[in-house]
Amino acid sequence: MRKMPRYGFVLVTVLVISLMFLAFTPQTGYAADTEKEEAIEAADRAIRFLPSPGNIMFSTPELRSDIAEAQELVETAKDVHGATDDDFANLDKLSEVKEQTAKRKAIQDARDAIDAMPPPFTVTEEDRAAVEEARRLVDYAVEEHGVTLADICKRVDRLEDAEERLDEEPEPEPEPTPPTGGVSALGLVGALLTGTGLLFAIKTRNQRY
Repeated sequence: MRKMPRYGFVLVTVLVISLMFLAFTPQTGYAADTEKEEAIEAADRAIRFLPSPGNIMFSTPELRSDIAEAQELVETAKDVHGATDDDFANLDKLSEVKEQTAKRKAIQDARDAIDAMPPPFTVTEEDRAAVEEARRLVDYAVEEHGVTLADICKRVDRLEDAEERLDEEPEPEPEPTPPTGGVSALGLVGALLTGTGLLFAIKTRNQRY
């Protein structure tokens, strides 16, 4: 009979701990759900702040920074809080904005490379690297981002003119041609010697007679 109070104390302790665990578990789950919702909302808000894909005409450092921030918030919500693509309100917009921005940057890079070339009629072999880099950027924009040559404007004509000039065979140096008329210096000397010899012979002959 003396052990009953001790057993009762143990039972009470176990009961209190169980109640505390049951009370703590829902709060922990609620806090986790709240953090997840806040992370998703932060990502959705950053995506809403981005411009519509159709309104993007230039790829600016500020726009690329905003895109990177929105992407980072999405990844945080997924990796840390277990969010899925379906949890976000407009994840497609983020993908479209990223593609449109990359396309505009590719166009700008191609244009800038062509503008950096010298005028086509002055292009020499020393400019070949610059011309080839411009062509590489144009091809990248077309093949990777579906850019049309019209998007790069008349700069493509300038690039093609430069390429044609580099492909032209260099004109050979003209070979010197001998004079076709007049008297050369050597011929003049020979004539003078011949004339002097004739005069000497005539003078000698006259002296004999």
